[in-house]
This record gives sequence, C-alpha cells and structure tokens, in this order.
Amino acid sequence: MICERGDAGGSLYFVLSGRAAVFLAGEGSGNALLPRPFDGYPYTFFNLMLGLLVALQGPLIVMSQNRQSNADRAQAANNFRVNLENEMGIEQLLRGQPQLREEMDRRRVKSKETKGQ
Repeated sequence: MICERGDAGGSLYFVLSGRAAVFLAGEGSGNALLPRPFDGYPYTFFNLMLGLLVALQGPLIVMSQNRQSNADRAQAANNFRVNLENEMGIEQLLRGQPQLREEMDRRRVKSKETKGQ
C-alpha cells in the first residue's frame, strides 16, 4: 500500500488534481463561483495547503529513493556476478593460449615439411 501511495505521489493524476484543487479554491475565494468568499485571506489557506502537501510528499520521496536504492543494489550485485564470470572465462582462455600456439606452430612445421617433400 505504501508503494502504491509513493507511485501516486508523483503521478500525472496527482499533479492535475492538485492544480484543479488550487484553481477551485482560488475561484471559490473570489466572487466567481460563490456570492460571498469563504476565505477572506486566501493566501494563508494556500500556504497551509502547500505546507501540508510538502509534509506529505517528503516521506513519499524518501520511500521512493529507498526503493530505488534497493533496486540499484540488486542490479550492482548482478553486474558483479556477471563480470566475475566473464573474468574467469577470459582467464581460462588466456591459460589455454600457450597450448594453442604450440599446436599452431606444430601444424605450421608439419605443413612446411609436407610442402618441402
């Protein structure tokens, strides 16, 4: 449930609904929608709403960062494992290289001998 809230905190729906709420509150405090404004000091109300939004967004951002760091840690561990396997494969190839050279030299000498006869 916390992850769902963390995902919703940065969603387009959240941003648009926040903008709509601020717009409606601003229009409601003016004379456009209501005959008498419900808030004589709308900027104080907006400041309170923005303060509450920041207070709720802070923990969501931290939770999102923690979840991302866990994913990064898992990816780093996987990268380390893959790199280690590749290094071991390269070392095995390098160990077999002298034997391969010896075999190639032997075949080259044998080929020259058969051509020279």
